[in-house]
Amino acid sequence: MIEEIEKQEDEALLAVLTNINEAEDEVTQNRAIDRFLKLSIAIAIKNGEFNPVAYQSFAENLLTQTRK
Repeated sequence: MIEEIEKQEDEALLAVLTNINEAEDEVTQNRAIDRFLKLSIAIAIKNGEFNPVAYQSFAENLLTQTRK
């Protein structure tokens, strides 16, 4: 059961990352990034792994990488 939930979480994150990479414009890409960050936070909180400082660094790196 837990493995199935983790698999679904991984698939959801991968789908959103694909949306980020395939976005045709910056607005669509920003929406996809927002969905990815929200989903990743929700998963981390559910798993008891949320670290606000690490999350901020992760979010900044993601935004930097997608802007190149």
